[in-house]
Amino acid sequence: LQSLTDDPRMNTTTVFPGGLVTPDLIARLSKLTGVDADAVDKAVKILVALAVASMARKTATPAGAADAMEALPEEKEPGLVKSLLAALKGEVPGELPADKMQAIYGGGANAMMSFLGKKLGFPLGPLATLFTPLLDEQLAITVKDRKLDAAGFAGMFREANDAFLKEPANAEAAALVREAFATGDQA
Repeated sequence: LQSLTDDPRMNTTTVFPGGLVTPDLIARLSKLTGVDADAVDKAVKILVALAVASMARKTATPAGAADAMEALPEEKEPGLVKSLLAALKGEVPGELPADKMQAIYGGGANAMMSFLGKKLGFPLGPLATLFTPLLDEQLAITVKDRKLDAAGFAGMFREANDAFLKEPANAEAAALVREAFATGDQA
């Protein structure tokens, strides 16, 4: 399997450097969701493209960029097992998976996941619930490592989204992202 960040046509290394999506991660997500690894790889690529496009939309204004930066986690998120154990003890997390989905993908996130799941041939919600916190955490790391302010944060998404849309090989994924946004906007 080719890693998302190894695929120059996806051009997401601007936002997610260092191999966020690796063959090992795809294999683990495949095992956890019971979905074929090739289908998971394609879905993750679509989720990253959707996240970048959504964040480009959100950060288009200075206020939106500042709000998006404030929503980033300040510390590393606990792993899935630790989160489940905390839930069994009755501890309530500060942010639920649905909150993270809204923060990354925007309003109508559930409708977008439903639409994309139908297009991809499997329910996307469980995969998105597992993958989205990784995106959120990687964004926080990137902001910290690059010492980005709100304008730099917005520029990073704008550049990555523009480069993604300009690449002819991304036409199918770009069309899915546009359709997903239309679905989310109607929700």
